[in-house]
Amino acid sequence: PVLGAKMETAATLLRRDIVFAASLYTQ
Repeated sequence: PVLGAKMETAATLLRRDIVFAASLYTQ
């Protein structure tokens, strides 16, 4: 369960990072 939670958190952070990078690139 802990590993799943960590992977879910990592996926959320990665997704946020991608969205943030995309927003920077589009400016």
